[in-house]
Amino acid sequence: MGVLVYGCSNLGCYYWHSEYSNSGSIWSVLESLIGDCEWFELNTFRALKFGINGDDKSLGPISFLNIGFWSVLKLDALVCSSLSHFSLSLFRFSMNAFPRFNRSLVWMLLLRLLVKVLIVLLNWAIGSWAANLSGLAAKFMMDCFLAGFFGARFCCLWVSLRHLDSRSLMSASTLSSSSFSSSDLRCLAANWNITSFSSVCFSVSSNSSSFSSIGIVSMTYLEYLTQLRGAVYAHNSVHVASAFSFLLKPEILQKKADYYTFLLSLPPENMLSMPGSDQQDQLDHWSDLVRAYVLVIKSFLVDSDLESAIEQSINMVQSMVRIAQKQDSWICLPLMTVTSELRQLACMYLNMKKGPVTLKNDTLPLDERLVDVLQKPFKTCLTDKSDTLQRSKKLYVYFFANEVLKCYFKFGKYEAASNLSKVLAKAPNLPNLDQSPKAHVVNFHYYNGLVCCMNDDLESVNKHLTAALKTCPKESLKQQQLILLILLPVKFLVEKRLPGTQIWKRYPQLGVFEEIFRALKIGHLGLFDTELAKLQSLLLKKKVYSVYLRIRPFVELKLTRQVVSIEQSHQLKLEALHRAFEISAGRKYSLDEVESRLANLVAQGLAKGYISHSNRVAVLSKKEAFPKLVSQFKLEGDTINDIVSNARTRAIGWDSCVRADYLTVEEADCLKKVADFTDVHEKTSYILKNADFYSTKIVSLLSKAPHDDIVRFVLVSLIDTLVAPKSNFAKNILSISHLDSSLPYGPLVKLVGSNDESIKLSSAYVLTLLLTDDGETHDGQEKILKPLFEFLSVKLLSSTKLDLNFLSVQLLKELLSIKQYRQYFWAYHETFFPPLLKVFSERRGELQMKYYATMSIWLLTFIPQALKDIETQYTELIATLYSVARDAVKEKIVRLSVSSLLNLLSVETGREQLVKQFLLVKGLETTKQLIERKWADEELKSDLETLLSILNEAVTTLTTFDEFENELNTGKLNWSPSHKSEEFWIENADKFKENNWRILKQLVALLGETSDPEQTFLNQAIVCFDVSQLIKVLPEVVKVLDKTGAKAEIMTLMSSANTNVKFEALRTTQKLVAHSL
Repeated sequence: MGVLVYGCSNLGCYYWHSEYSNSGSIWSVLESLIGDCEWFELNTFRALKFGINGDDKSLGPISFLNIGFWSVLKLDALVCSSLSHFSLSLFRFSMNAFPRFNRSLVWMLLLRLLVKVLIVLLNWAIGSWAANLSGLAAKFMMDCFLAGFFGARFCCLWVSLRHLDSRSLMSASTLSSSSFSSSDLRCLAANWNITSFSSVCFSVSSNSSSFSSIGIVSMTYLEYLTQLRGAVYAHNSVHVASAFSFLLKPEILQKKADYYTFLLSLPPENMLSMPGSDQQDQLDHWSDLVRAYVLVIKSFLVDSDLESAIEQSINMVQSMVRIAQKQDSWICLPLMTVTSELRQLACMYLNMKKGPVTLKNDTLPLDERLVDVLQKPFKTCLTDKSDTLQRSKKLYVYFFANEVLKCYFKFGKYEAASNLSKVLAKAPNLPNLDQSPKAHVVNFHYYNGLVCCMNDDLESVNKHLTAALKTCPKESLKQQQLILLILLPVKFLVEKRLPGTQIWKRYPQLGVFEEIFRALKIGHLGLFDTELAKLQSLLLKKKVYSVYLRIRPFVELKLTRQVVSIEQSHQLKLEALHRAFEISAGRKYSLDEVESRLANLVAQGLAKGYISHSNRVAVLSKKEAFPKLVSQFKLEGDTINDIVSNARTRAIGWDSCVRADYLTVEEADCLKKVADFTDVHEKTSYILKNADFYSTKIVSLLSKAPHDDIVRFVLVSLIDTLVAPKSNFAKNILSISHLDSSLPYGPLVKLVGSNDESIKLSSAYVLTLLLTDDGETHDGQEKILKPLFEFLSVKLLSSTKLDLNFLSVQLLKELLSIKQYRQYFWAYHETFFPPLLKVFSERRGELQMKYYATMSIWLLTFIPQALKDIETQYTELIATLYSVARDAVKEKIVRLSVSSLLNLLSVETGREQLVKQFLLVKGLETTKQLIERKWADEELKSDLETLLSILNEAVTTLTTFDEFENELNTGKLNWSPSHKSEEFWIENADKFKENNWRILKQLVALLGETSDPEQTFLNQAIVCFDVSQLIKVLPEVVKVLDKTGAKAEIMTLMSSANTNVKFEALRTTQKLVAHSL
C-alpha cells in the first residue's frame, strides 16, 4: 500500500511535470528516493512506470487489478512513513501547479468520472467481488494520482481522510507548508464531500484595531509560527496578543480545540523554531511560551482540566515576563492578555471549588500563587527605565495594578490593597493618568476608591469615584452602576447632595436604592431600616454596607428637626422625640435609647446644645440649633484646578527666599514643613493641628506679599485647609480681626487687584469662603464686597474666557445666598447685574454655568426692590427665563426659572403691567408647553399650575389695546393681529389723541435706528403701516405728523434698502400727500 502511494503520487507529479514543466523524466529522482524499498514494492513501482511509458500511456483494468492485489498484501508502518517522507519530497513539484488550478480541477473531475464508468463495466464483466476489489484499488490509485498532481500536502490529507488514521493526517499537514487558498479549499471540500477538512485549517489573525477577526482559513502550524514570527519582528502587539489568547472568542473554543489537538501531535523540537530574537535565551522563552499556550488549550478545551490549564497559564505569564524584561512597551498588550486570562481562569476555578485550593506541584495556595505571579508584570512595568514615554512600559502600570487589586479584593486582602495604592502614590516618574487608556483609568479610580472606603477616607472615595464616573464611557451603564452604588451615599456624606430623580430613570437597576434616599429626605426611620435590610446581602458583598449605615443618623436628624419645628421651642422634651421615633420606626424605643441617639447627633456636630438627663430635656441653641450640613463649597473648572495643582507641585527654594529677605527663617521653616507633605489630606491635618499658629502666619504673609510664588503657595494652602472636611479653620482666620480690624480681609482685597491672574482668582475664592462662613456676621462688609463684586461681575463675567465666566457665577451664587450681600449687590445693580444677564443672552458656557447663573437670579428675586427695578429696567429677563426653562434638559434649571418667574409676579405694585410683558413674550403658550412635559418634581408641577392660572386670568381682563401698548413699550414691534385688524383701529382711534397724542408720538419714535438692523427694518415697516391705518380713520393725524417731523421721515424711507420698508413707506406717503391736498 505504501508503494502504491509512492507510485500513484509520483504518477500525478509526472503528469503535471510533463504537461507544465517539459523538463524531462523525473523517474530517476523517484527511483533514488525509493531505492531501499523491498523487491515487490520496487517491482510494483516499475510496473507503474512501464504502464505510464507504454505505447498507449494508459493502465488497463487487469493492471489496476494486479496493483490492488499487491497493495493488499503489504499493510504496515511504511504507509505513514511513506506519506510523510514522500510528501515533503514532492513539495517543490506541487507548488507550481496552483496558478493553473482551475484547469487542473476540470481534468480531475473528468478522470474521476472515467474511473466510475470503468467500475460499472467491471461489475458487469467479471462479477461483484472482483469488481469491488478492483474498484477500491482504482479509486485509491486515482486519489493518489490526483493528490500527486495537486501537491504533496493535499495528497497526504486526502488519502488520510479517505483511508488512514488521524496521526498520518497531522503528520502530512505538518511537514508541508504549501497551501491552497481558502476558496480553493472550499471548492475541493464541496466537490469531494470532505466534511472534516475544515476542522484542521484554522488561523489566528487580527487587524490593527481589534482581536475579533478569528476565523476558519487555511493555515498550517508552520504558517501560524511564520505569522507569529512576522508579528514579533514587526512588534505588532495586537497580532501577538490575539495569537496567545484562549478566551478571546468564546464561540470558537471548540474549533480551537480541534486545531491545537493537531498541534500537540508535534514533537517539541518543532516548536523551538519559534523566532523572537537572535539570542538563544529569548528564543527559548518564546518556545516555552508557545509550548505552554498549546498545553493550556489542550488542558482547558480538550481535557477540561482547569488545574492543569492554570499551571500552564502561569508558565505563559512567567515566560512572557522574561521576554518583556528585554522588550519595550509593544510587549505590554500581549502581557496584559495572558495576565488577565490567567486571573479569570484562576478565579473561575476557585469559584467552582468554593474553598482554598493548592495546585498539585505547588506549596502555596492558589490565591497566594496567583497574586505572586500577577505582581511580576506589575513590577516589570513599575521599574521600567526606558528613555522615552512612548517606549516605556510604565504607561501600562495601572492595568497590572488593577489586576492585582482585583485579586486582593476578591481574596479579602484589604491591607495589601492599601499598601499597593501607597506604593503607586509614592512611585517616581509615573505617567499621568490622562496618558493611559480610559479603561485602565476607570478601574484604577474605582479600586482606589474602594481602598479609601476601607480606610474610612470618604473625601478620597468621593474624589476617585467621581473621576471614575466622569471617565467611564457613556454607553458603559453596567460600570457606571457599580460606581454609583458606592458614590451615591458617599456624595451625600461628603457633599450632602441627594441623587436626583434622573438617576433612577437612567439606571433602572439602581432603583432599589431609591426608597433609602426617599426615607432620608422625609425622615422615615421604618422605611430606611426595611429597605436597608433587603439590600444587606448585596451591600455586604460589595463591601459598602457600613457606608450606607452611616446615613441613618441623618434620617434621625431629619426627624428631630421636624419635631423641633412642631414644638416651636429650643427646649425639646425627650418624651415628644420618643413618640416620634416609635411612630417613624414602627417599633418600640426606650427613652434612654432616644436620648443616646440625640446625644450622638450633638457629638457629631449635627445639632448644637446639651441634654439634661435628670429633666429629660434637650436644650438646643437658640441661634442655630442645627448647623448647615454642607461644608465649604469647592470651585469647579479647569482653571482653578490648574492653579491649585501648579502651586502644590512648584518647587520653591526656601533658603533662597530667606537670603533674598522675602521670608524670615521662622517663616521659611513653617512653610517648608507644609510643602514637604505630598498628600493634601496630611498637609491640611498638620495645619489644623497647629491652627492658631498657622492662621496668624498665613495672614501675616499675605499682608507682606513678599513674592508671587510664595503668595500663590500660601493662598492654595489656605484654600485646601478651608475646604477640608470638618474644618473650622475659617474661624481661626476670622478671629484675627481682634488684633487688627483690617484683617483678614484687607490683604486679600488688595491681592484681588494683583497683576497675576492666579493670585487674583485665588484671593477672590478665599474672600468668598471667609465671607460665607457661619462664623461671619455678614454685616458691615461694604468695603470688601464692592471691589469683590466688581471683580466678579465687571471683569470676570465680561471676559471672553468661558472658564473665568464659570468661576465668576459660582462665586456670585455663594455670595448672593447671604441676604445682606444680595441687598448690597442690588444697590449697584446698574453696574453688577447686566453682565449676569449676558450669560444668557450670549448663550455662553455649559449647562452647569446656566444653572449657577439662574440660581443667582432666583436669589435676587427675593429682594422687593429688585422686583420693582426689573419691571421697569430689565423686562427682557422674563423672555430670558422662559427661554432657559424651555431649552433646559435638567429639571433643576427649569424649577429655578419657573420659581423666578413666579417671584416676579409677586410684586405688590405694577403687577398688571408686568403680566402684559409675560403675555407679550408668549408666556402663556410656553407655560402650557412646559405643563405638558412629564416632571418628577411635584413642586415644579405646582408652580407651573399657579403660573398658568395667573396668566389665564390676565388674558380675560386685558384688552387688545393693552397688548398693543405693551408691545409699543418694548420698542420691538411684530406683525401681531392688532396691527392688521380694521376693527382695532376703528375702536381705538380716539385713544391715540389722549395725553397730547402720546401713543402716536411713541409709535413714530420707533422709526429711528436700533442696535439690531433687522428689528429696525421691521419697526419701520410696521410703523408706516400703522400710520396709514390711522390716516384712514383719523385724518387729522396728518397735521400732527407734519409738526413732529414724522411725515418727512416717512417720505425719506421710500429710499430704504429694505423692500418691505420701501413698500410701506410709499403707500403711507401717498395717503399723506392725498390728505395734505
